[in-house]
Amino acid sequence: MNNITIIGSGSFGCAISYILSKNNNVKIWSFKEEEKEYINNEHKCMFLPDLVLDEKVKCYTNYEEAIKDSNYIIIAVPSSFLRKTCIDIKPYIRTQEVILVSKGLENGNLLSEVIKEELNIIPSLISGPSHAEQIVKDIPTYVNYCGNKTINKIFETDNFHLIYEEDYIGIQIGAALKNIISILIGIAEELNYKSNTISYLITNGLKEIKDIGIKLGAKESTFYGLSGLLRRAEGRRRGRGEDHRDR
Repeated sequence: MNNITIIGSGSFGCAISYILSKNNNVKIWSFKEEEKEYINNEHKCMFLPDLVLDEKVKCYTNYEEAIKDSNYIIIAVPSSFLRKTCIDIKPYIRTQEVILVSKGLENGNLLSEVIKEELNIIPSLISGPSHAEQIVKDIPTYVNYCGNKTINKIFETDNFHLIYEEDYIGIQIGAALKNIISILIGIAEELNYKSNTISYLITNGLKEIKDIGIKLGAKESTFYGLSGLLRRAEGRRRGRGEDHRDR
């Protein structure tokens, strides 16, 4: 069994702990004492009422305790806190594999670039249409991953599957920019626009994301898969606010 630390106790961090604890030893880091106590004592996540965590999943507010003896570190904090998180965990990084599941950009920079700048590590990536509340109900979920081709072995379950994608840039651009289109679609739906208009917003939004991605070095084909077109359904739900605190 691997020893895995998840940095971030939000909905997705806890959902990932649910998957990984089936076959690994899992620790979670949280910035809030209240969340730590809730996870350790109630074996629950504040943002996923249907989730019951394995009792062997432990939560810490101390980075050193959380990271000690880990083989893998999974970063699942909001993008706006990524750089500070990297600075804080740097003293405890040795030879662990770092995996990024957070989504977003930092002042136009890819999140992987932030990790490289602060930790001198190129992380593996996991990204795709993956609502936390569906993961913990064992609804079949498929996501892209990039980087170390062996990390799928620690994540794969009967209902959570990883598909390798070589496009390091495209995966991150699709994940970050789809939320902009999601908000637009949510506004349009609240204004009672119907499928004629929504279809235009989705298809034109995808084209804009693709054009930006290609200019930054991504592959066009990436935006027609799990990191692009197939994220639009996820985006529509988030645009309507149907989500918990996430990455």
